[in-house]
Amino acid sequence: WSMHQSPGFRNVKMSIMKSNSLSKLNFSDMNSLPAAIDSARKKVETAVESVSIVRPYLLVGAVNAARDKSLLQENKVTHIINMCGTTESNHFTEQFKYMSFRIYDNESEDIRSLAYDICDFIDDARTSKGVCFVHCHQGISRSCSAVIIYLMLREGFTYDNAYKDLLKVRHVAAPNQGFVSQLGQISNPDLHVSDTLEIFRVGMFSTRDPSHIVARSYNTSEFTATRLFDSRFIYIICPPAGMNPVDIFLIVWEGKDRVQVCEENTLRIVNQILHQDTIEFSRHDHGIESEVSYIEYLKTRGVTIEREESKTRLLTHGNVIWLKELDEPTWFLDLARTERIQLGYKCSDLDAEYTAFQNQ
Repeated sequence: WSMHQSPGFRNVKMSIMKSNSLSKLNFSDMNSLPAAIDSARKKVETAVESVSIVRPYLLVGAVNAARDKSLLQENKVTHIINMCGTTESNHFTEQFKYMSFRIYDNESEDIRSLAYDICDFIDDARTSKGVCFVHCHQGISRSCSAVIIYLMLREGFTYDNAYKDLLKVRHVAAPNQGFVSQLGQISNPDLHVSDTLEIFRVGMFSTRDPSHIVARSYNTSEFTATRLFDSRFIYIICPPAGMNPVDIFLIVWEGKDRVQVCEENTLRIVNQILHQDTIEFSRHDHGIESEVSYIEYLKTRGVTIEREESKTRLLTHGNVIWLKELDEPTWFLDLARTERIQLGYKCSDLDAEYTAFQNQ
């Protein structure tokens, strides 16, 4: 379908998105509000029934399409990502391969932590010559955010360009503002400066789905000036952007009281991170010679690692150093002090998650 947003609807929509209350709306657009609302309603109704083709192997839509087996088969769908698993079942498990996420269309939901799983599942459809259909309830926010994630991580789009590309085929695409903020962080190069280590914690996506283990990017609710490594969890330290992939490695720190299910999923998550790093580096035009060595970078931070020690465990996409709490080498303790990492701390913000693990 080829309906387009009217200028009046677009202005009203932008006013609503940018305001926290009705009093902040641009009332110069109020005369066109009834028509805009009617236009928006018709667009949503049409979108709910339709399947939008983003790529030959990637479709996006709503639950109505997800419940229509004939429509799915007509579009040669083989894989389905259900972004509203909290309210919608996987209807045809014998015919299609499913991945379901129990995520709400809420600004506080951590959709960024699902990025690697989303990309891997779509990759699986693509490499097997299949077609992946991504859906949420209306095909507006959650499913469109998942598609944008794929375009950003696998095709190198910025958030703005990925959103514009999606709008060409899915005119109702509108991730909620919380999702927009998270996805913007992924694509903003200013947030990946050369002296910044990225840290992930291996944990559950949500206490309502404790079996789904993801890489959660460290956030301000878990640390302030000091980064706290809780003994009950596993943390992954990644090098800054722009490092030479020849000697790239990750550092995995395992807390002494770590949860077993997190330990079982760490290897998968590490490979996901390394795989994405490989994809991102391959987009650069310059040669390896121009890149900064990770070993040399660490020396500037007062940390010296013998090159052979960086090859503790060779994985598909790179090297990993596995460390256990209370058995850390001196160089890692030096790195922790330099990066303001406090080891073996019990973080009260993680008590509920740990309890959910224990109750499984």
